[in-house]
Amino acid sequence: MQFLFNPIGSFGDLHPYLAIGSLLKQRGHDVTVIANSYYEHLIRRTGLGFVAWGTAEDQEDFWRNP
Repeated sequence: MQFLFNPIGSFGDLHPYLAIGSLLKQRGHDVTVIANSYYEHLIRRTGLGFVAWGTAEDQEDFWRNP
């Protein structure tokens, strides 16, 4: 089964999706996370698929000007 996650927010918002995604992957499912490229290293480190939505610069601009 294929799972597609699209968490929006900070690392704290992303972490639960990575935990669930990791468990699903261990059970043989395909998991892809759509997120800002700022988080790519973290997502790929968990072994999940990654699709970029926005640039790291976009994320940093958002933090500077919420």
